[in-house]
Amino acid sequence: MALRSFRNLSILLLIFFLSCLMVRGERDFELLKRSKQKFMFKHSFKPPMIVNAKGQIPFWDHGGDALPTDEQVRVCPSIQDRKGWAWNKYMFEGQHWTIDTTFSIAGRNTYGADGMVFWFTTERYVDGGNMFGSSPAFHGMGIVIDTFDNDQQGDSPKVSLYVSNKTLDYNHGTDGSNQELSFCLRQVRNQRYPTKMKVFYVKKTLEVWFQDASDNKSDHYNLCLRNEGVYLPATGYFGISAATGGLSDDHDVMSFVVHSITIQEQERMEEIDKTHAERLQQYVKFSEDFEGKRQDTLPTRTQEDWQIRLNLEENVRMIYDLQSGASRDLKILISKVNDLSLVRSTSTGGAANIGITDDKMTALEGRLSHHINELKTHITSGGGGGGLTASEQLQPFYELRESIKDLKKTIETAQENIQQEIRSSPCPEVAPQSCLSAGLFIFIILIQSATFIAFFVIKYNQESRAKKFF
Repeated sequence: MALRSFRNLSILLLIFFLSCLMVRGERDFELLKRSKQKFMFKHSFKPPMIVNAKGQIPFWDHGGDALPTDEQVRVCPSIQDRKGWAWNKYMFEGQHWTIDTTFSIAGRNTYGADGMVFWFTTERYVDGGNMFGSSPAFHGMGIVIDTFDNDQQGDSPKVSLYVSNKTLDYNHGTDGSNQELSFCLRQVRNQRYPTKMKVFYVKKTLEVWFQDASDNKSDHYNLCLRNEGVYLPATGYFGISAATGGLSDDHDVMSFVVHSITIQEQERMEEIDKTHAERLQQYVKFSEDFEGKRQDTLPTRTQEDWQIRLNLEENVRMIYDLQSGASRDLKILISKVNDLSLVRSTSTGGAANIGITDDKMTALEGRLSHHINELKTHITSGGGGGGLTASEQLQPFYELRESIKDLKKTIETAQENIQQEIRSSPCPEVAPQSCLSAGLFIFIILIQSATFIAFFVIKYNQESRAKKFF
């Protein structure tokens, strides 16, 4: 009951905190829509005429495997181990800016690879690199759309924010985990409509929003990332890069539109900051109340109770090891006793009684297993007596001790019987064997010699007759 109450309070606390963030984010978003925004055409591209007559994107460079058309820029095609990029030629200068982009990542495979990055850096990395088609040694920020789960943590597709001053060493094996500034999970692959994303950088705060995937004509956007205290360079270049690996997807960008923002409603911003501070105070107060209620609902356990529980668990583990070892030694002992009994019965013509049988060993093992199970149930239930007295709670321990004493006594009895049988077993009598006498041996030698002599005489006579005939 206490655990359920704690879980419910945790859920309420999480909902309250997220609602505070969403209110702040939605009000900021509405303010930005009403702020003065200037379209920066030298840093943007959009259909229907993305490329010029020479097949180039005005004010942009592209390379690698990137292929621009009138309707979109295919940053990287659905071919294995390809990279592509597109970088703005002109440096952007501004304190506050937004990016409105529409992109699509799609492929025939069940899993996608590798991903795409939207950059704002102090340099243009036109030579490519190993971080989704660009260099990880960048100064600025990169918003990574990672579609392949390298570390098998089930967190893909993932949208991550990276901020670096040329010190980042991106780890592909862990998908940059513990290196990103923040991230959110967003399904952006094989969607019915192209994905629309908005990036805001205002007053050192960076936000990433995604359009509601259910309706491509809706103006409703959901907050994905929000980070305060993000210090980006005052000047930099916008860029896009993408890459594929063993798997492949088409990485297409339909539009990339940049606006500079002029904040005119300073009073509204201060009002929003004040509202945010009030919400934060309410959150802190709610957290303190929640912590007090949680302490009241938790069961009271002293340090001594926890120590007793740990000692009981260690004792049960040791008893399990002793039981398995005793069972193995008993089987070996019974096998040797049976062999000795067989030898004894063969030599004496009767069966030997050593004092221990298979039935006795099985019954003893059953008693040990029964007491072990009782002890395990007693400890699993937390050591609670359920209204039992102290002696009744300790009864399983007493019975287990008696069983161990019986086991020890049985083994000692078997050892004494084996030693007694070894001392009382006489050596087997060896039957006398008859040997060959000297007279018989000489007689046999004479018979063999006479036989050889007769054979040679007969053979010699036959050869003599043959010579006379010829």
